[in-house]
Amino acid sequence: MTSKHSFNPNPEPYHYLHHAKEKALALELAEALNDTEALSYYLGAVKKYPETLLREILIKVISIPPDKIKKTRGALFNYLLQQYEYNQYNKRSWN
Repeated sequence: MTSKHSFNPNPEPYHYLHHAKEKALALELAEALNDTEALSYYLGAVKKYPETLLREILIKVISIPPDKIKKTRGALFNYLLQQYEYNQYNKRSWN
């Protein structure tokens, strides 16, 4: 009996690079927002949302002067990401 898939004892480099890229982006977000203690949150966000969206929100958050931020940059980033998800959900439910 032959299999369509051949056994590869070594994982594909793409799989490894994909995870390394996710971790690097999560760390970049956490450091840019001075929120490295919440690195696991950013890793989850990187796995769930497109990189372009995350970078767009990051740029918005970074551009806001510190005295205009009520809590932290990390909290604002989280809030804006939740707003995006809420808006996406509402678009789907009405279409």
